[in-house]
Amino acid sequence: MIEGQAPMTPLRPETIGKGKFKGILPLDRWMIDPVLTRRIKDMGPDLGKPEFYDVVTTATGIPAWRIHHSRLIRFDGVTLPFQQKMTENEWGMSVVERIWDRLTAFDSATVGAAQLVYKAHLRTYSVEKLRELIALGGPAYEALLKNIDLIRQFQSNEGMTLMDSRDKFETHQYSFSGLDDILSQFAEQISGAVGIPLVRLFGQSRKDFLPAMQTLPTITTASVRCRRGVLRLPVRRILDIMHRSELGKPLPDDFTFEFNPLWQMSDVDRSTGGVKHHQRNQYSAG
Repeated sequence: MIEGQAPMTPLRPETIGKGKFKGILPLDRWMIDPVLTRRIKDMGPDLGKPEFYDVVTTATGIPAWRIHHSRLIRFDGVTLPFQQKMTENEWGMSVVERIWDRLTAFDSATVGAAQLVYKAHLRTYSVEKLRELIALGGPAYEALLKNIDLIRQFQSNEGMTLMDSRDKFETHQYSFSGLDDILSQFAEQISGAVGIPLVRLFGQSRKDFLPAMQTLPTITTASVRCRRGVLRLPVRRILDIMHRSELGKPLPDDFTFEFNPLWQMSDVDRSTGGVKHHQRNQYSAG
């Protein structure tokens, strides 16, 4: 958001004055509609995309602006084929939408496992001629209900079970195997669908895998590199606008930036790398 500039006009960075940058306003795809009758015709990565976007959700206090594409940073989510993209108003698919069935399966398995464990401890109370007491009703049935209430009361307060000598009270316990494997399989499906290792997504790793902290750098390299490629140009634009707003001049020609690595080398790896580097230099020097 640039103070003093109309949203529907193209963004000209050289016209940004000091202190005019007022921040970034996040909008989801349901809050703006692309104007599909106006297309970008300039050669470049945005060729064929909508030139303007209309704000359609004004209940939050945002004016019904028509915004030029140069004032937006657009993230499409998961890229879709052309025909499916048309059905989504030329947006991509949400990263959550494509794993929704896996999330549902994982949630159902978790709830089902919890219910099994909750019902694994059963108690039975056998009463002689119970069916006859229920069928006849009356004082005998009322006495039975009162007896059950007393059993419940004393079990809760004193841990005692009051019962007739001919009655029988039993407990049944069940053990389950394989629940952890089932939940791990569903968790792995979610992890694979979103491209995030289990140790990052759930804070855990499979027992039969290599130690998670050893395999994590290899697993995350491809996904991190992809995200950096998507974010580099938008971050560069934001940095240029902030620089002009704060200092009143563009970024230097030699300006560059790097993303901080998500993975840091351990002391052992760093020392091992230093030793190998020193040995290589000695070998090269003869």
